[in-house]
Formats: sequence, C-alpha cells, structure tokens
Amino acid sequence: MAEHPWDEVKEKFNAALSLSVKEREMYLKQLSTESTELHHNVAEMLAHLKDAEDDGFLDSLKIGKQTEADLAETIQLNLPTIDVKDSHPETDSICTLSQMAEIEESAYIGEIGDYQLIEQIGRGGMGVVYKAHQKKVGRTVALKVIASGSLCAPEDIARFHDEASAAGRLNHPGIVAVYDAGEHDGTHYFSMAYIEGESLAIHVGPDKQKLEPRRAAQLMEEVCRAVQYAHDRAVIHRDIKPANIMLDKSGQPLLTDFGLAKLVGNEGLTMTGQVMGTPNYMAPEQAKGQQELISNRTDV
Repeated sequence: MAEHPWDEVKEKFNAALSLSVKEREMYLKQLSTESTELHHNVAEMLAHLKDAEDDGFLDSLKIGKQTEADLAETIQLNLPTIDVKDSHPETDSICTLSQMAEIEESAYIGEIGDYQLIEQIGRGGMGVVYKAHQKKVGRTVALKVIASGSLCAPEDIARFHDEASAAGRLNHPGIVAVYDAGEHDGTHYFSMAYIEGESLAIHVGPDKQKLEPRRAAQLMEEVCRAVQYAHDRAVIHRDIKPANIMLDKSGQPLLTDFGLAKLVGNEGLTMTGQVMGTPNYMAPEQAKGQQELISNRTDV
C-alpha cells in the first residue's frame, strides 16, 4: 500500500488510465469491493479528466497565440480527440516513424518551443501525446507532454523525465527513439520518433485477426532482442504489453512507452508497496508491490 492515502488514490487512478475501457470498468468494480471511498475518489478523478479533455486540454498548456474562441474552433475542426466509447482498447501507447513530409501551415494548432502541434494522438496516465512538427530539423515527431494541474507533483515531473532518460539511452532498431526533452513555459515534454502504424493490440482479443504462429514467433523474437538490449543497459520496462509494441508500416515491431521503466540502481521514485503497471500484464511480484524483487525476469 502507498504511504499516504493520496498516493494510493493516484496509484489507482494511473492504473485505471492504463486500461482499456472494458478493463477499466472491471477494475473500478473490483475497487468498489475493496474500498468505497477509494472507488469514489478514482471514479471522480476519471470523470474530471474526461470533462477537462472535453473543455480543451490545450488551454492549460499556454500554447499558440489564439484567443479562446479561436482555439475552440481549431480544436473542433482539426483536433480529433479520443472518444473512450469508440477508441481502440489500447490507445494509450502512441509513437511514430520519422517523416520529412511537408505539412500545411493551417494544420498547426499551437506551439511548444520548437514544436508545432498538429493533432492529439494519444493520452495516458502521465500525459498527452501529439503529432508535431519540429521546426529546426524539419521532421514529424511524437511529442509527449506531461499533464498539468493538481496531479503534476514534483515526483510526477521527475518520473516523466526519467521516462525520457531511460528510453533516451537506448539506440536499437526495435525500440522507439527519443530525440529531445525539455521544458517550455512550465510545460514539460519530450519528443520521440513518429511511428505510422498500429500496436500489436490489434491482434489481441476474441474478435481480432490472429497472427499466423510463425509470424507471431518472429515478432516475439524481435521484441525479445529489443528487451534484452534494454536489460543489458540496466533498463527494466515494467509495462510490456501488446499496446506498447508498435508495428510500423513494414511490420517491424518497436517497443515503446517507458513511463514505468526502472533504471537498475535508481530506486528514488518507487517505494516498496507501490503497485505500478497494467494489472492484466503484471508479474506476481509487481502486482504485490514487491519492488525489491523486480528484476529483468519481471519483463520476461
């Protein structure tokens, strides 16, 4: 259990965000049997987050020079947000393959530093991901921006930058590359390669198209080599699941979303008893919050 009640609420809230719509309903139902108060707090936070998204998350980022009315119109016309009722069950992990294509100026919805935002392509427990154009080098990237507001505590900012640091030290064809990290007008961000494709989650579930066994084995071999590369550099992912394995247009799998990554030897942000990860994909020691037992085997 967390040391403070608020810490436990945040843990449960972040865990709920990492789940698909159906999994989240089951998770909240189970939570209600454990603690009525905890269930109420988490459900209320999820509702507030949905309201904030409907009101325009961009307003809180201080981006662009539009008036409130202009920004609202831009969002309505150019920024398709993720509808939790219709979105893919595993939309939390989004990345891309680097592109150099020309983008019309009218497509931009605002700016953060050197990045011109084009559209929102994902939302997770730690923040929001945008498709963006990096002006200095003229490339399309995925820009992850930390969520602002009362949940943005110093430890959240530190963990956000830890994600960029963990992924940034990895240079492997099977891992989504991190280009840059920084802060602009109080908004923390990092940019990644933009992968144009879908996650492996499109093949998981009773109504999904299954992979041929040989193809599945080939994909897993490539993913395992990428994971081994990370382990050799003291990085434990801690959230390996279909949604965090992107398939680019050529079918190449790429491991992404190091938001829960653990750098071996750096235990500063994780306390024993904290449960971090996606419930359906956790190893037993992870589900029990036994942080001292987490190792390379947890990913395996």
